[in-house]
Amino acid sequence: GMRPMVILGNGNPLYAEDTGILTEQGRAAYARYAAAVAEHYKNRNPQAANCQVMLELWNEPNHPAFWKPKPDADAFMKLVKQAVPAIREKNPSVLI
Repeated sequence: GMRPMVILGNGNPLYAEDTGILTEQGRAAYARYAAAVAEHYKNRNPQAANCQVMLELWNEPNHPAFWKPKPDADAFMKLVKQAVPAIREKNPSVLI
């Protein structure tokens, strides 16, 4: 009954020096990445519905160690609002 959980986090040095995603370019890249991961796991094991992958959009975005330079709820919500539709387009049933 265990499910794998893929954490989509930690930023990309091509778009920012810190781990927080604070720019439109960074959010767009993250949304493309998250959508590609969702598509990769789509229908991976349809016979085992309880083993469907779960996607976590970030690991503790409210903690300064994981969202730098400091936690920013507004920036995180901008990321969520861009990533979730991209994920749903590629894999409508994935658990986020």
